Amino acid sequence: MTYRSAEGGPEFQGMAALARALEHVNLAWAFCGWMLRLPLICWFAEIIADAVGPSRAEHCRSREHPAGHVVLDCVSAQK
Repeated sequence: MTYRSAEGGPEFQGMAALARALEHVNLAWAFCGWMLRLPLICWFAEIIADAVGPSRAEHCRSREHPAGHVVLDCVSAQK
């Protein structure tokens, strides 16, 4: 997962990207996102997500919808 701000700035990957996205929901979720972005917590959450996540890889690409929205197209890599 990648978070890329519309105003520019750094890109965030993995749990840090999820944490940045949570900041846009409401104040309660923003607080969870801020806590998740703390270095030790982010590292630990990334390890847990890797351990319990799906074993197959998904490849996603984004495209812009004619209405101006960004749409993700994901394809699972079947083995």
